[in-house]
Amino acid sequence: MNSIVNFKVKNFRSFYNETIFSMQATTNNEYNEFNTFLCDNKLLVGNENKLLKTALMFGANASGKSNLVKALDHMRLMVLNSANTNNPMIVPAIQNTTPFAFYKNSDKEPSLFEIEIISNDIFYDYGFEIANQRITLEFLKKRTNGRLVNVFERELNYINFGKTTKNNNVENISSQSLFVSFANTPFLALDKDIIQDLKNVYNWFSEPNLFIINEYIMNRYKVYQEENGKYAKMALDFLKKADIGIEDFSVVQQKLADKTFPFINVYGKHPPQVETSDNEVLGLDLKTDFNVYDYKNNVVDKKEIFIEKDYGFHSDGTYRLMQILGLILKVLDKGGILVVDEIDSKLNFLIVDYIFKAFNSINKNINNAQLITTAHNVLLMDDGLRRDQIYFASKNKFGSTEIYSLADFNDIRKTDLFSKKYLLGFYSAIPNLKEDF
Repeated sequence: MNSIVNFKVKNFRSFYNETIFSMQATTNNEYNEFNTFLCDNKLLVGNENKLLKTALMFGANASGKSNLVKALDHMRLMVLNSANTNNPMIVPAIQNTTPFAFYKNSDKEPSLFEIEIISNDIFYDYGFEIANQRITLEFLKKRTNGRLVNVFERELNYINFGKTTKNNNVENISSQSLFVSFANTPFLALDKDIIQDLKNVYNWFSEPNLFIINEYIMNRYKVYQEENGKYAKMALDFLKKADIGIEDFSVVQQKLADKTFPFINVYGKHPPQVETSDNEVLGLDLKTDFNVYDYKNNVVDKKEIFIEKDYGFHSDGTYRLMQILGLILKVLDKGGILVVDEIDSKLNFLIVDYIFKAFNSINKNINNAQLITTAHNVLLMDDGLRRDQIYFASKNKFGSTEIYSLADFNDIRKTDLFSKKYLLGFYSAIPNLKEDF
């Protein structure tokens, strides 16, 4: 079992104050059977062991919604890449740690990233602080026999493992590298249980346990080839139900360049998912098939349209759907966590609503996958979501983002139309654009 419980961030981008985003459900029993799932009491305290399958965040433009996704993605990149500080091909993630901009000395204060997760059926609390592009604090705790115990604590370059650890051979770790990032390296001479804990946390941040989708994502068409085309078949069934017009599609390889020459002209909107053969650099593309009709409406031919190579033929909505649909289907099938910034961007409401219903489902989400997204379409509030699944982001007068859920409000009735009250400003600060009319 791999799940997210709570995520905490402080002094990063528009978040100055300590901010907590929670996937722990409240005691409300609304949609319990579909929208929540229970963890073992040994992982979380009995009255706190109910987790949400989905959460959706709303807010005005520049309210900081996307910064929550960026904060989680920044933590992911730090965990996965900070051990590669000597690799010239990888820009150290720590260089992109951006403190809050609108307090005079915030650039001198530490930025905090902390997350509570369930990885490999173990509860972990992991976090670190960054100040002046240095790791100043790092810690890992886990729940054992109902108690939260320290796996390690780090201040600057000194790491304390407690009395049971025989070896402390970690003095040479860079101040820009997280200790957890070295989980899979062979030089750690530590107790095997500690190494396993490090691997559990590291692997939680890795695919296929965690996927984060933002506007800069590369195309992920390779997922449609996995398991003998299982997700391609599932996607095609969805596309036909959604009446997209695509009769069939397949993953193809397009030559981008010879290995000996850099490739400059890249077709499509996003950088391609690159593979290499013996002498060529290849990019993956999707070939979509459409029916061609005669004047009597008989199918007389097929027309092939490539998603990337013929970029601009498909609608922006179809393009985005094909970018993310495979990952959605895989996470629903295998379990894990999917985080999507602006899931409703370019997509029809009914498609996004279907995706949420699939995650908030017993039959389609048998492994309790979790979906965390930001969105603008307020109609999503009113269709089968619990109050603790609906989050709002807004900025205070200092420009700092604050987030809270609909469950934080006491005067909410089951009959309330959440979207209407939101647009009237009941739950969150929204821009007033009516005065000029």
